[in-house]
Amino acid sequence: MTLIMAKEEEVKEPMFLDIETTGLDSNSNKITCIGALFEGQLFQSAGYEERKVFEDFNEWLERTDSVMFAKSTVLVTYNGKSFDMPFISNRAKKLNKEFIHINYLQKTNHTDLMDASRDNLLDPSGG
Repeated sequence: MTLIMAKEEEVKEPMFLDIETTGLDSNSNKITCIGALFEGQLFQSAGYEERKVFEDFNEWLERTDSVMFAKSTVLVTYNGKSFDMPFISNRAKKLNKEFIHINYLQKTNHTDLMDASRDNLLDPSGG
């Protein structure tokens, strides 16, 4: 798997993450699917009650040793900084349950590919 250079030129293992929701407002809509890929391990939980999706994802993160990977992983998303991660955080609060491994995930280094895409669209020369 390709390694990603994060701040301070550290080599980080990427964890790719995406969610699907019933709408854009996390106060009134729900997460219907969470998908992730880390070190060749694929996670997908869909079609369940939202609480079950969160529980399954939290358990998967626990099995991948989230405390360790929070220190050596970069989370890779597309629009995750402004949508996916805030949506996950708000929905977890609405479920009135602390998902400790999801909380660790939110503290990892985060590369949002949408930022890079915008930068290249605004200045395709890269300068």
